[in-house]
Amino acid sequence: MEMWSWILWISGSVIGLYIITATIFLLLAKISKDDDGYLILDPESWHFKMAFPIARYWESNILKMHLRIGLCRYVMKFVLMLYVGWPIIIIIVVLEMIVFSPIVFLFGFRITFKLEDLKGLDDGPFAVNCKRIQWIPEIRLTKIYPIYLTIPLIYFTLYYFYSEMTLTITIWTGGIIGIIIAVILIVSGIGWIKDTDQHKVSLVRETLKSRARGFCPLMKIKDVERYK
Repeated sequence: MEMWSWILWISGSVIGLYIITATIFLLLAKISKDDDGYLILDPESWHFKMAFPIARYWESNILKMHLRIGLCRYVMKFVLMLYVGWPIIIIIVVLEMIVFSPIVFLFGFRITFKLEDLKGLDDGPFAVNCKRIQWIPEIRLTKIYPIYLTIPLIYFTLYYFYSEMTLTITIWTGGIIGIIIAVILIVSGIGWIKDTDQHKVSLVRETLKSRARGFCPLMKIKDVERYK
């Protein structure tokens, strides 16, 4: 029960701190006004980007907003995003980093996040941007990605604790992979023997194909006129 009390206390503190911070941001938001009294909405202002975080949306509709978007409507949009939309975005980004960071790390990447990355939300809320890790060690210009070490480590760990089960799975997996490779080789070999739609063909393939047909074809000499 004490653990849940701590969780509720921490959650309430985070939510309260966010609400206070968002309110400060709201009170600090400013907008310009020209000599004619028109309010000037700057698409590069921070509050505009918070109100419209998906840049592709407002970039394609910016002309429609000119002299058509009212102050009250804009403020409502800004407040809604500030107190509801951005918490959802933050939760999505945090969950993405928790779930995908270990996966992309195995292949030598790390997840990056900037406000500009929210353009990816047009492609779905789980779109992530990755950047290659520069400090991956190399051996003879071959990068040693963590996945190369993780798979053997997991295998030997399983073998150590569950040797019989791991050995059985290994034998079955090896057998299935062997059958698949054999089928692929047989199919490729049949196609390799039958394929004649080439100007350059394998001498071995043509010999095998000829033996299968029961006769050996005659061959021409290239540029035979040169030898006359």
